[in-house]
Amino acid sequence: MHLCFVDESGTPAKPGAQTPRYFVIAGLVIQEDRWHRASGMLQGLKLIVDITVN
Repeated sequence: MHLCFVDESGTPAKPGAQTPRYFVIAGLVIQEDRWHRASGMLQGLKLIVDITVN
């Protein structure tokens, strides 16, 4: 089985508006048995680059 995670950040601009300028959609598909290792690696990366998670 595969896991799929999709997330967005920002708000799309209304037609004709200049702001907001950015809207990002990202996705990840990963095999279920690889998720725990990948999650640990991402947690380590967050610590290195000092990303705060809400």
